Amino acid sequence: MLLPPELYDRTIDFLWDDPRALMACSLTCSAWVPSSRFHLFHSVKLRFTGTNDCERLEALLNTSDEARTGVVHYIRDLNASGWDTQQISPSTSGLMPFMAVTPLARILTRLTDVQYLTIKNAFVTLRFPSMEVIDELFRSVCAAPFYTMLTTLRLESVAFHNANELRQLVSAFPKLTVLDVRYPYWPSKAEAASLASGGAGRASIKLAELVVHDSESCGIEMAGWLSEHPFEPCLRTLDWRGDITTTRKPVLRRLLEGNAASLENVRLQLAFKENGAIERELADLSACTRLVTAQVGCSPSRIHCISVFLSHMHSFQLQQLTITLGLDYYPGYHGPTVMRSRQWNWGRIDEDLTRLHRNLPRLNVVFCCHSHAIPESWTTDMVDTMADSLPISRAAGLRLVMRFCEDYRRGPYTEVLL
Repeated sequence: MLLPPELYDRTIDFLWDDPRALMACSLTCSAWVPSSRFHLFHSVKLRFTGTNDCERLEALLNTSDEARTGVVHYIRDLNASGWDTQQISPSTSGLMPFMAVTPLARILTRLTDVQYLTIKNAFVTLRFPSMEVIDELFRSVCAAPFYTMLTTLRLESVAFHNANELRQLVSAFPKLTVLDVRYPYWPSKAEAASLASGGAGRASIKLAELVVHDSESCGIEMAGWLSEHPFEPCLRTLDWRGDITTTRKPVLRRLLEGNAASLENVRLQLAFKENGAIERELADLSACTRLVTAQVGCSPSRIHCISVFLSHMHSFQLQQLTITLGLDYYPGYHGPTVMRSRQWNWGRIDEDLTRLHRNLPRLNVVFCCHSHAIPESWTTDMVDTMADSLPISRAAGLRLVMRFCEDYRRGPYTEVLL
């Protein structure tokens, strides 16, 4: 009895995470080949150090082209990584060598259906005077049809010559909706500022989600050009972590205000390296009236900026407010004692939370801190300290939760109701 092909496809879909079974299915009959290859080649991971992954993938694509099997069209998610470093700095020596980029560039020009691209721990350049081959390859990549389908770009610990090279790269993706840049680095900030704009003549890019985690103050330069053409102001999620006081320019504030009409989720973990910085001039949430979730935090030495953000929140759709307590900035110190210090203005925070509760009776407030920086013997004392510090909010019936987690964005975590 012959079964309809839809049943075969459905059955093979259950094997999406079993490569051996999928390879066996692809050799069973020709009718099973498309569904098997869809899962086998959907996600491809390449490593540049100690392997020949790029050469092997390139050979596979060449064989597929000769046999006309179309493997290249099944690849949707490409993850390329160099050395296993945590982040890049000017002294980092474990970067992906230039020649390792060459086969990757050749591969990218052929992947016309890739939608998700991740590059980690690499030195990427669009121009390099002494290496004309690299220069030619990256220029061909920028003009390749590969870029027209890409919707998600993730760059982690990737170094460029300057900020404009990153702008040119990002601006080449007309369908990009998710941009995730963590710990970028470029040594020549002055040179980047003098280069011509990389967005001129480009199609409009409508980012829905932006993640910037920055340790070298490069994110401030990114915020400047992300507020200009070709990027349209339609962000729904913004996750920003890094210093905003280096240039003293309110570029993050302009980014927030420009996308205020669409922003629904905001996560701000800010570092203030300069004393006396006027926080509201640099970052302000007062114009973001459609926020559903908000997460704010900073180092304990700048904890008063939490009050600045709270006092200017005017979103009537806010459902959850998360305040991260940077107790990991004080390793070895007694957490509850740090929380009771004068710089933690709990009276002001208590008043602002009560005001929010009057307008938002269903609001949940979560105080979050890293569990790795807090011994278990402190947790009870910290919960009691927090409860005693917010008497007005507790009396008003505001739901207050203390969360101890390994990561601010994901679990596992433990919650205690105040």
